[in-house]
Amino acid sequence: MTEALAALEIDDVRRAAEIWAEAVERYPNQTLDSHLAVNVLLGLRRFDEADALMQEGLRKSPNDQRCAIGLAHVARVRGDHESAAERWAKVRKQFPNVMDGYAFGVMALRGLNRLPDAEALTRQTMARFPDEVLGFMEYGRLADIQQDWDQALERWTVVLTRFDHLSGYTGAAQAMVKLGRYDEADALLARARVRYPIDPSVGIGLAISAQTKGDIPEAISRWKYMVQHFPMHIVAVFNAAGALDKLGATDDAEQVLRDAVDHFPREPRPMAELGMLLLRRRDFSGAAKAFATLRDVFPNNKEAYLRGAEALDQAGQLEEAELLRKDYRNRFGG
Repeated sequence: MTEALAALEIDDVRRAAEIWAEAVERYPNQTLDSHLAVNVLLGLRRFDEADALMQEGLRKSPNDQRCAIGLAHVARVRGDHESAAERWAKVRKQFPNVMDGYAFGVMALRGLNRLPDAEALTRQTMARFPDEVLGFMEYGRLADIQQDWDQALERWTVVLTRFDHLSGYTGAAQAMVKLGRYDEADALLARARVRYPIDPSVGIGLAISAQTKGDIPEAISRWKYMVQHFPMHIVAVFNAAGALDKLGATDDAEQVLRDAVDHFPREPRPMAELGMLLLRRRDFSGAAKAFATLRDVFPNNKEAYLRGAEALDQAGQLEEAELLRKDYRNRFGG
């Protein structure tokens, strides 16, 4: 199970699935009884199996805390906020001293946009678990969602001063940026960079600060810094590419995406984003080539056919575009 989770950590889903299948075949009882089993199944996105495993555990042992919490996490990862809220409520009732039932319950209520209920549960969480940061972080996020930036700054400052948690720095800085206090945000993030030098969220915050302020040269410089120092952080890379394109540095954005294609060969998005960028730049031949490559590597990616046909049309290759649309209809119907 540990080996399977390690494979999932590096996005090697195929290897994780192989390890799981072998473990179930060779050691069925030990594998399914493992406290790590639900985490592996969630990582593999095999939600029905994870749900059934936890339900069976509760059938055998109704007071099994691990299974009750695991069942709620299944709904959470699945994105079923309604079920998650109900299951976390059961966890709180049955195990009132388990923090997960409160903090993750807040997340479920937030997902349902039941913000007053989420606020009330967050206060309960902070009161019951004053030494745990999750409740305080959710309190900050709720202010962010409501765009109450003065309140958000106050709440994230508590996270910062009380827990010295990274989210306190980035959350407070975001609120400062929203309030137009750019120099204060930059100073706070500069402190965070010293405290957390290998976390890309700090650099993202600095780039957003300059971009929101309207300092385009500095924003471009900061986004390029992000990509240079965190080339393997896929969220930072896509944020940088999108921002550079928006700021008019389209050549830099293109290079970021081309590098991402090499860095993330198992991800379709870098090539898809590159194709879309080239379409916007009216480099229709380049876009058609990008979407053709995407189809070769990911033949079930529908956008590769639809956008590829669009690019071929714009490039004047009408017969090739129609053949591609025919291929799309044969593969996917419609």
